[in-house]
Amino acid sequence: MRLLVDSLQEYFISVEGRKLLYRLHPLTKIFLAIISIPMAIILDIYGLAIYSIYITILCIIGLEHRRFLRMLFSPAIFIGIISIFIFIYGLSSRGISINSIIALLRSIAIGSLRIYILVISFGILFSTTRLQSIARIFSYIGIPYIYIYMILLSLRFIPILLSDFIEIYYIQSLRGFDSGRSFLDRIRSLLSLFIPLFIVTLSRLDEVSLSLYLRGFGYSHRRSYTYVERLGYIDILVVISISILIGVLVWV
Repeated sequence: MRLLVDSLQEYFISVEGRKLLYRLHPLTKIFLAIISIPMAIILDIYGLAIYSIYITILCIIGLEHRRFLRMLFSPAIFIGIISIFIFIYGLSSRGISINSIIALLRSIAIGSLRIYILVISFGILFSTTRLQSIARIFSYIGIPYIYIYMILLSLRFIPILLSDFIEIYYIQSLRGFDSGRSFLDRIRSLLSLFIPLFIVTLSRLDEVSLSLYLRGFGYSHRRSYTYVERLGYIDILVVISISILIGVLVWV
């Protein structure tokens, strides 16, 4: 469970680095994440495979290898569970035959590639870009920064909640907490952990709201920033490569 939580936290905790994806302009990474949505929908299995390879190469070049492997852990488990469920349900409804197995494997591959593209694309954005940088880009196009910060802070709270849940789980285990043997018993026992998690979350929300109030958040609609990222040659090359790849996959 700890590995799963660490993998999920990698998507919502932004850190600074010197590799390629850390040095890209936030607008470039937003473009990559947004353009991946229609690409995941309209491309066929071969186009999805090529686009997935492109994103994987970006991650291998632009991220630490250990961090990229940790990011792959949670979607791999999710895709594996969904694939097994779809395969078993498909065989039970269609019957066991070579054609049905091939069709199921093809649909599972398409769905897995779509999930992978979306998860990794948005994971690149949120894990390598600061909250202030994302909010600044959206504020430039006219979206009020108050609403942007509200959404982004909610996303940033996800790893905190996961970390608190694991901490509460281990503390309860030291106190003799028994999760049970069967799967249903474990689900029922985990429900008792949400009460202290809910209390801790309310306490954190109160601290955040008090901090924002003391700093005058929302008092003025004009924002000032200590620094501004600038588009570089790397951003231009990445955008051109994405555009060429999309053109080839869509029109060829």
